[in-house]
Amino acid sequence: MQNPTRWRFAEQPGAEERGRTALQHRIQSWWREFARKHREIDDLFSRRAKWDLPAWMTRHLQGIHPELMWEYGAALKGNGNRLVITAESQRYLRPLVEEILRTAPALPAW
Repeated sequence: MQNPTRWRFAEQPGAEERGRTALQHRIQSWWREFARKHREIDDLFSRRAKWDLPAWMTRHLQGIHPELMWEYGAALKGNGNRLVITAESQRYLRPLVEEILRTAPALPAW
């Protein structure tokens, strides 16, 4: 999908719809991978493990779109972690970020 803003406003089936379907698959793949790895991410933050989180995020999250930005931190309410996914100044990516966040799985301590 060339223009992620078109996420909400596809006018007709065709190339845009195929692009949307491919993008949905990449989003689903991201969340499957995150769900598979979330305990290892927690282990990394707790210093029980050591591995290259930025490379993993580049491969998986930024595989959806290379200009997506991310940040991890402590949960704002309760124990656990949080992941922030943002478009930062790339406003045209906001609908895409909203869709990524809408489809996030519920995971313990996240």
